[in-house]
Amino acid sequence: MKTVLLILFFFNGVLLGQPNKNLSQFKAEQDKVYLFLRGTLSKRNLVAKEFNITTSPATHIGLGLVTNGKLEIYNVSSDKVVNGSSLIVDSIQSYYNSNSDLFYASVYSRSINRKSKNKLFSTIDKIRKRKIVFDKQFSLINNDTLYCSEFVVNVLDIALGREKTPTQKMLSNTFLKAYFRRDYLIYYPVDFLNHSKNYHLIFEEYF
Repeated sequence: MKTVLLILFFFNGVLLGQPNKNLSQFKAEQDKVYLFLRGTLSKRNLVAKEFNITTSPATHIGLGLVTNGKLEIYNVSSDKVVNGSSLIVDSIQSYYNSNSDLFYASVYSRSINRKSKNKLFSTIDKIRKRKIVFDKQFSLINNDTLYCSEFVVNVLDIALGREKTPTQKMLSNTFLKAYFRRDYLIYYPVDFLNHSKNYHLIFEEYF
């Protein structure tokens, strides 16, 4: 199943459609913003189990927009740095094929007008001009350190209006308490959009 899914992602001019339909029948649209989620086995217990607010197994999220007929996925990586920044731009192929232990993928979409799309690009460009460092402490204070869902929420809030307030979680895990050096976290979970009425699930697959 995994091999089949990844092959489907390799067609020319990216596609996306309704759940359970053949991906190759659809293409990304100019008037939509896409949110791409993926789940990896190596981060499932740490990220999804400990920090997601639903049963979603997603461990990473990126924001996708079509420009000049090409889909680009903007995301803050925990293990990849390009030109001195953890904020990188992926194709759909590189986004879903960068992890050998990938076991989950889903895509959400939201319709936007030209003004909103331009605002999204403008907001992303301003962030890209900074040298973003992956935020290992999950802090909402330093604007130059971001993690994947914090970046996505910040962009959406600025360009499209307030989407999500931070989640507060008491840390019961001794290891996490020691790592973060505090008893609770205030953060944006990867699956923040699962409770949003603005975004529609258009693809989901376990493999």
